[in-house]
Amino acid sequence: AVINASAKNIISKCKMEQKQDEAFHVLLVELFTVAADLEKTEKVESALESLARTLKSYTKYFDHSLSI
Repeated sequence: AVINASAKNIISKCKMEQKQDEAFHVLLVELFTVAADLEKTEKVESALESLARTLKSYTKYFDHSLSI
C-alpha cells in the first residue's frame, strides 16, 4: 500500500522531459507490479529480487549524485 501511494504521489507531481518521463513510467509499472506481488506470500522473494533490479535500472536513467 505504501509503494502504491508513494508512486501515485510521484506521478501527480511528475514534471520531466519526455525521454526521462517515458523511462520513469516504465520503472513505475515495475514498482506497481512489485507492490502487488509483495502482498502475496508466495511471491515475496521474487518481488524483492524484482525490486532490486528495478532500483538498479533507475540509476541507469537518473543520476542523483551530489556535487559539492
